[in-house]
Amino acid sequence: YIPNAESKEFKFCTELSWSGVNYGMADGVISTDGGAGNLPCAEAGLYWCSVNIPNLTYTLTKIEKVGLIGGFNGWANVVAMTESITAANDIKYTGTIEVTSVENGGNEFKFRMTDDWAVNLGGTVDNLVNGGDNLKVEEVGTYEVVLDLSSLPYTCTVTKK
Repeated sequence: YIPNAESKEFKFCTELSWSGVNYGMADGVISTDGGAGNLPCAEAGLYWCSVNIPNLTYTLTKIEKVGLIGGFNGWANVVAMTESITAANDIKYTGTIEVTSVENGGNEFKFRMTDDWAVNLGGTVDNLVNGGDNLKVEEVGTYEVVLDLSSLPYTCTVTKK
């Protein structure tokens, strides 16, 4: 998460401190040189970062919106989630789904970013990964779903209302 226009630079790190390898920008490419500059970001916002360490390349995908999609709605029309970003380390999205059937995948869902399948989170509620398996609820009903992107691994809570 890039919080404002003044902090549009960053580095990739192998640890949550400066004691590991830090990847910055030198001569237009990613570098492990300790003196390498920060990597640029065009504007403030939430981004999905993909890094290819062997090739020293990266891509940034700006997340314009986060939604829920699944068998509960025929895998059509993403249900928009409400953003709650109170700090760089508190990033959550909340949405509601109505599950009317647990048959034939009607109870399955995923998180889809910016109406594109390039970034879609699934797996398990305590370890969401890009392209992971569909998540499931066990019963018909209305559920509040909270996606937490505050720290790794990404998680979610699913609460029946």
